[in-house]
Amino acid sequence: MHRYSTGKLLIKHKAVSLAAGIALHAYVGAAYAADITIENTVALSFGSFAAGSGGTVTVSPEDVRSASGGVVLFPSATVIAAEFVVRGDRNASYTLELPANNSVKLTAPGAHMELKDFSSDIIRTSGPLTGFLVGGSQTHSIGATLVVGNGQPPGDYSGSFTVTVNYN
Repeated sequence: MHRYSTGKLLIKHKAVSLAAGIALHAYVGAAYAADITIENTVALSFGSFAAGSGGTVTVSPEDVRSASGGVVLFPSATVIAAEFVVRGDRNASYTLELPANNSVKLTAPGAHMELKDFSSDIIRTSGPLTGFLVGGSQTHSIGATLVVGNGQPPGDYSGSFTVTVNYN
């Protein structure tokens, strides 16, 4: 949220529903600034696997997939990190807030799996994830870890998650 000496404060909310069950929400608090927008261009996909005795499947922002525990990965062309474009004022900085652990569930009839450890291609040395809109836009990739239960039923699981973006 930005505060200006004129005492004006404008708060805008923009929600974008996106394909493949991914929902991204951008929150903007700025007077005299272009709206910051977010567009999902690629959906997060964990590919095919067998649950076995349970464990995790992780997809990194670089589209690298790994498993732990008893999960067995199958070759899959659909393994990919989510990708989105942030647009706004040229050279403006912004923060990116990813979902909290276990706050996102993928569901299928009669079952669900939780996501945790969301990660971004933004390199963080300390503090919040910060990006810069060089030329007015920046593309990001987001990965996460899927928690797979022992004997998790097979199926097509889907869900959505929220990413919050604010001008600095």
